[in-house]
Amino acid sequence: MITVERAEEDADVAIQPISEAGEGIVVPFHLELAGREKRTLFLSELFPEIFSGDTNGSISIRSKTRLAITVLRTRSGLPVTNSPIATTE
Repeated sequence: MITVERAEEDADVAIQPISEAGEGIVVPFHLELAGREKRTLFLSELFPEIFSGDTNGSISIRSKTRLAITVLRTRSGLPVTNSPIATTE
């Protein structure tokens, strides 16, 4: 589960699964956020062909504007851990 929140201005957010080799697996999902909008998304809904069960991998989340992002890993529908966002580009 990913929660994306934008503080003030509009943002275009690209979310893409990344292979262990560091390459994009599918075309990114683009999300438009209005200023102060908050959206919660499940990767299994965005990319059902990839995240249909317990899946390991990385996610690239990109935007030209600053965002607040929370990632929560679940197993069997229950929260297991939150994942830190390691890089900002």
